[in-house]
Amino acid sequence: MKVLAMAAPPRQPPIDREGIRRLTDQRPRVVAMVPTRSGLHPGIVRRAEKSLLALETSNPTLNLTIFIFNKTMPRLATDARPLSKVSRIRNMMLEEANVYAYFDYVLWIDSDLVEFAPNLPTLLIQANPEGVSAPLVLLEEPGPHGTDQFYDTTAFVLQGR
Repeated sequence: MKVLAMAAPPRQPPIDREGIRRLTDQRPRVVAMVPTRSGLHPGIVRRAEKSLLALETSNPTLNLTIFIFNKTMPRLATDARPLSKVSRIRNMMLEEANVYAYFDYVLWIDSDLVEFAPNLPTLLIQANPEGVSAPLVLLEEPGPHGTDQFYDTTAFVLQGR
């Protein structure tokens, strides 16, 4: 597993005599993208780091890279919705890691997501190797809507609101 910090794109494989870049590792190439920001509670950071480190040993059939991107995006007058900044950060990460050239799969992990199955990338690829998969993430503690509340309440509508 490789860990990329900030905007360090992965190394390219060497060019052979025919001028072709050949990958020696034939496992599926997965990048776990973690957009983050300063100011996260240290306890959240420790738990998230522990979960990210567990990815390495739990996905031996994958060539896994973790890309942690700590950048603050300013709010722009053209932001049409609260998550516009998040969209810009994610697009910037895709470009800087050169995802389309180097990776077969992208896994987005929010920086405050502190616990997930350590073999999550493998499970998602097995469930849907040709498409897009999304796990159902629930809050640990009872939220304003009771126990097992859906995690990403900012991006979704609950009961018409």
